[in-house]
Amino acid sequence: MSLRKIWSTARTEYVKWITNPRMIIFGVMIIFIFDYIVTPLKGIAKEVGKPLGVIEPFIAIANSDMIIAIVPAVFLTLISDFPRTDGNTLFFLQRTGRTNWLFGQVLFSVMAIFTYVGALFVGAVLPVLPNCSWANEWSVPVTQYGEIFPDKSGTFANCLITEKLYNQLPPVKTAVVSYLLIMCYLLILALIMLMFNCLKVKIIGLLSSGAVIAFGCALNYANVSAKWVLPMSHTIIYLHYTKYFREPVFDMWKTVLYFLLVPVGLIFVSLIALSFTDFESVQDID
Repeated sequence: MSLRKIWSTARTEYVKWITNPRMIIFGVMIIFIFDYIVTPLKGIAKEVGKPLGVIEPFIAIANSDMIIAIVPAVFLTLISDFPRTDGNTLFFLQRTGRTNWLFGQVLFSVMAIFTYVGALFVGAVLPVLPNCSWANEWSVPVTQYGEIFPDKSGTFANCLITEKLYNQLPPVKTAVVSYLLIMCYLLILALIMLMFNCLKVKIIGLLSSGAVIAFGCALNYANVSAKWVLPMSHTIIYLHYTKYFREPVFDMWKTVLYFLLVPVGLIFVSLIALSFTDFESVQDID
């Protein structure tokens, strides 16, 4: 293994990805999220006359059942050709070696995901910066809106951040954990695509990742115990807790273990498959 070759592979793929015109889709998603999440939160803050916490819009995004389905779907669209297997793949593999190429793809995935979630975070925080609270405590609009306006306690904006969050965790910890969990979810999707590419059934990888998102949404909506088999429910923090009691519905350490074992397993299978894969017949699909 060569760290230089791994980094070179990841950097090359990252530059191609970040300059792809397909990135405009991300901008469309940010506009939708602003209208769907940020605007309602700013509306209740204006009604109460108190500022939102600076990271509360991102927390609301990370714990919205709808948005946490859209975010991976858009990411899957942005990396739909991952890993790129064009006419230069064979030449690139000969120069870097198969193992270095594979770990370069994994590193690229992490870099792309960090950028994607980071841009999502910035897009959520920027609109509230002119008037926000920087304290590591939940804001009055989030925690007391229903008490101040009892007739509006069931409105959509008041339900974006529930008691399962603000009664259990402080905002900064919630935001950091949410950021990492979303990254782990997206990494699993990317590694599924990488594994099937190594098995030379690339289209199955894209379909399988899409199925993971779709079935994750369905099981989460049905609220059955089988939802913990797929990564979506693990990504949403509030599903782990009740409103008031400290005993969790699903232990967070199990989620951490899940997000450690699944990626390692996918990388291991990819390494084995790659050793038997013949790339001499690679076709240009880009």
